[in-house]
Amino acid sequence: MTRYAALIRQRHWEDPSVTQLNRLPAHCPLASYPSVEAALDDADNAIPVSRNRIFLNGLWKFALYQKPEEVPSEVVCKEFNDDSWQNIAVPSNWQLQDTDDNLSTPISSTPLNRHRPRCLHTIRLGIPDDFQYF
Repeated sequence: MTRYAALIRQRHWEDPSVTQLNRLPAHCPLASYPSVEAALDDADNAIPVSRNRIFLNGLWKFALYQKPEEVPSEVVCKEFNDDSWQNIAVPSNWQLQDTDDNLSTPISSTPLNRHRPRCLHTIRLGIPDDFQYF
């Protein structure tokens, strides 16, 4: 696993050819069910409500840093304390919430976007013991 400091040095966000890192390919939203009957019961819902699906909508912790080097390296640790971070609704547009971002600075005014604020989001999930992974 790449260490946090190494990720910061790589500065992938400045490379327009990098469109994704460390994620699975996009796919249609599938849900698994314990039986055919359970799947048929859910057939009329616009969004599947399978117990094997976790929705990430809700309140997330949010912090804004002026540059990536200011982000504490401990942020990737399980024990990181984000209690001082503000709560924001997800999904949403964080710039339209009270995030203290200076929206008046045009992106083009800074070379390669190096000095634009960076935001971080965290959430703690409770995964049920009977949750079925892929």
